[in-house]
Parts: sequence; C-alpha cells; structure tokens
Amino acid sequence: MAKRKKMRLAKRTAPPEPKPPKPEPWRPDFEGLAEKVKARRRELGISQSDIPKRGGPSASVVSKIENPRGDWLPLDETLLKLDAALGWEDWTSDTTLRHGLTGEQMREAYWRSASAYEVESAYRNGEVTADEARTWGRRALEQIAPPAGKRCFNAV
Repeated sequence: MAKRKKMRLAKRTAPPEPKPPKPEPWRPDFEGLAEKVKARRRELGISQSDIPKRGGPSASVVSKIENPRGDWLPLDETLLKLDAALGWEDWTSDTTLRHGLTGEQMREAYWRSASAYEVESAYRNGEVTADEARTWGRRALEQIAPPAGKRCFNAV
C-alpha cells in the first residue's frame, strides 16, 4: 500500500511541461534610424535646423526622429522629405525603420503573426487572397479554407 501512495504522489507532482516563449512583437527600428540620421547630418556638417532649409521636415520632427520616445511613427511623406534633405535615395529611412525589410516582406510578417480571425476578416474583405491566407499558418487555413473533403462551420 505504501508503494501505491508513492507512485500516485510521484504522478501528481510531476512538473508541467514548459510553455514555449511568446514571440516578441515586431517594432520599428527607431534607434537605428536615429543613429543613421545623426551620422548623416554629421557627415554633411548640418544641424537639425538646416534640414527644413534643404526641403526636409521641421526641426522639431527631426528632433523626434533623432531622440525616439514612445511609439511615434513619422508619416511616409515626412520620411521622403528627410531622405531628400539628407541626399539619400527615396525610402532609405523607411527601409531602416523596417529593419531592411521590403514592403512585401513586412506585409507577410504581419499576416504570419496575425490571428486566424484577423486573416479570415482580411480574406473576406478582399485584403488577402486565398493562396496568401493558405501560406499564413495551418490554423488560419483551417478556419478560412478547410482542406478538401473537410468542412468547418465558418468556411467561406
């Protein structure tokens, strides 16, 4: 009888399997852009107040870009003005913010991390094709377009 109690106790006290860590959400590379802008200004020998004179955004916007706080994200037009003022090719600052990813790569990264509900809504609204939805995870696939021969209650 004593052996049985020990076995039961051992079964009950077995440690649960560890949960996999949650992936970090994607964040723009504010610090990378700030360093790149500061370095380019030093290279050109100009101050923040000189950038608007060269067709760039206002000095206060440049200050926000160079000293990022929070999640303030400049508009595309602002980034294009900054590129022109610093003598960069168009979309250089935008690409820096996106860690060097292209727009299509960003779109795919977003949808890969989206929930099945978000992908289903996007599919129903015509924002993604069925082929794109199929590539963004088995879970989303089963809710949006079930495998042939299988049915699910929320299939399109």
